[in-house]
Amino acid sequence: MILKLALKKCTEYIPWSIHGLWIDNDNGTWPSYCSKMPFEPIPVELLADMNDMWYSCDGDNHSFWEHELEKHGSCIQEYIAPTLTSTVFFNATLMLFEGFLPYIEYFCGRGLDCFIKYLRNPEFDRDRDM
Repeated sequence: MILKLALKKCTEYIPWSIHGLWIDNDNGTWPSYCSKMPFEPIPVELLADMNDMWYSCDGDNHSFWEHELEKHGSCIQEYIAPTLTSTVFFNATLMLFEGFLPYIEYFCGRGLDCFIKYLRNPEFDRDRDM
């Protein structure tokens, strides 16, 4: 298993944004909706960065973030980080995105979707029912 940082552009003229962060089996499949993960109120200092770097192309940002947390954050919590909270998930994803900003054009080119596989741990590869 790997962690995958997914990026998107709403149009070719808008800068890259976060789509999400999730576990990927590196074979075209990934776990989703692994558990019920509470969506904490987003701290004010984090909210501005999320609106700036993790925005929805199709609806309101809050609903998009809630969807990403339920679908993907819950699996990171289940398989990798049992004490993960929504605030930590969002903040860590933003930090990863910011770290990749200087290299995004190299990794992503001219498309509207981009996936950066950035972490592999042999322990992730253990057999699990997903």
